[in-house]
Amino acid sequence: MSSTTHVTMRQLRAFAETYRSLNLTHAAQALHLSQPAVSSLIKQFEDSLGVRLFDRGPRALRPTKLADEAIRDVEEILSRVLALEARMRHRAEEGARSLSFTCVPALTTTVVPEVLAQFKLDMPEVEVVMIDQALPSLIDPVVNGECEFNISPFPYDTAPVESMSLVVDHVSAIFGPNSRLEKLASVSWSDLAGERIISISKNRTLQAVLKERLSVGDVEFKPAQDIFFIQTALALAANGMGVVLGPAFLARLSPHYGALYTRTIEDPVVDQGLLVHHRPGHELSKPARHFLELLRRRLSP
Repeated sequence: MSSTTHVTMRQLRAFAETYRSLNLTHAAQALHLSQPAVSSLIKQFEDSLGVRLFDRGPRALRPTKLADEAIRDVEEILSRVLALEARMRHRAEEGARSLSFTCVPALTTTVVPEVLAQFKLDMPEVEVVMIDQALPSLIDPVVNGECEFNISPFPYDTAPVESMSLVVDHVSAIFGPNSRLEKLASVSWSDLAGERIISISKNRTLQAVLKERLSVGDVEFKPAQDIFFIQTALALAANGMGVVLGPAFLARLSPHYGALYTRTIEDPVVDQGLLVHHRPGHELSKPARHFLELLRRRLSP
């Protein structure tokens, strides 16, 4: 009668080696196990299948007809497992020799080249592939496996990816000189009333927050400017054309940083940092982990 135990790879290997040699001692030597251990694995395999695979004589084992039938499937399974192990080892080795990612232009035009230069000093054998193209296509190479991960301040709520926080930050008011906000020690959402708000159009999550916090009664909030590129928005703010709302680290990356001021918006503080997106269940490679740690250190205040 069949038991509820599951067939294991050790049982399959013990059966295949015993079938080939028809000798428990020889099978045990080939498997680097004791003879009783091999005998026990064969018995467990038979119990799992609910059949007898060998007739045990005083000096030799004789495979049954069911064993003759089973060996074909067992050898195919073992062959497939060996091929899988070899393929995965190869993929792991490939991953250890490459760094492939997509990234928003606000980072690729500022801090990423500097971090990549340090990365190449640390891991010169690793090939780097970086894609910086328009959203939302930045996430597509990650989803289809062309790239390992994406770096962005924005979530991808509709894409099949997992996200992890790289830099923790908060929504801040980013503005230029001569703004009345410069005189405030702290800025609340109510302080933004009447300000020309420059919205970053691709940040849908932040746009929802702005509508919730800045709409008045039945009058829905509308930005003074709706800008696609982060650096364009920051350049406008630096020249007194309005206030950008976003994580403060973006201002530190801007070539206009000397003309920009930041204040964390309070009451309440809203989290928004830098995110890393990757395929569900994917474990980041060693080069990816090292590069992201370098980037995290560089972006930390």
